[in-house]
Amino acid sequence: KSLIQAKGKLANLSFLCQDMTKYIKSSKSLALHREKVDKMITEIIPAQVLPYIHRNEEQISFVEQSASFVCLTIHDFDLTVASISSSQTMSILSRVLYEFDSILSANSKTIIKMRTFGDIYVAAGGFFSEVAIHPMTHAKECVKFGIDCIKRISEITKNLGISLKLKVGVNTGGPVIVGILKTRLASPTLNIIGSAFDVAC
Repeated sequence: KSLIQAKGKLANLSFLCQDMTKYIKSSKSLALHREKVDKMITEIIPAQVLPYIHRNEEQISFVEQSASFVCLTIHDFDLTVASISSSQTMSILSRVLYEFDSILSANSKTIIKMRTFGDIYVAAGGFFSEVAIHPMTHAKECVKFGIDCIKRISEITKNLGISLKLKVGVNTGGPVIVGILKTRLASPTLNIIGSAFDVAC
């Protein structure tokens, strides 16, 4: 009965309280940790794939009949940084990749970051879109992104006092298969199968 309905006939009234401080702190810590892990994962796979990973789907793959790829590589990067320390090398590489990410997020509407490995940065258009995108649209964006990155690398060269040259490959075609490859001895990796990607990179 409620207190109003009881009309003073309640003999005992008990309240149960529980300290949720540890639970709240644990939940916040877990959320922060997951955010950091997700950020690390998106360095090797597209962010759009994360929901599939969170759902623990066994097979994650996508097929596009037409896609565009832009592959950016720092020309002879290993030779360029041969005379400097490893920490300086990683600092330069982090700066370059950060600038590429900034350009992509600020200007691109149809292309996304696919993955980075070493001094290679790959972005693509035609994937994970709810509406069909004409191949010419994401092909042009890939070219524009490549040109913007060339300009930015020139600015970085002037600021850091080190000569960096960028190789840019762009190609459009299909079909292209993109999927998460899982093996017993390695972490899940993004695998791209198709001549459109092979030619660009």
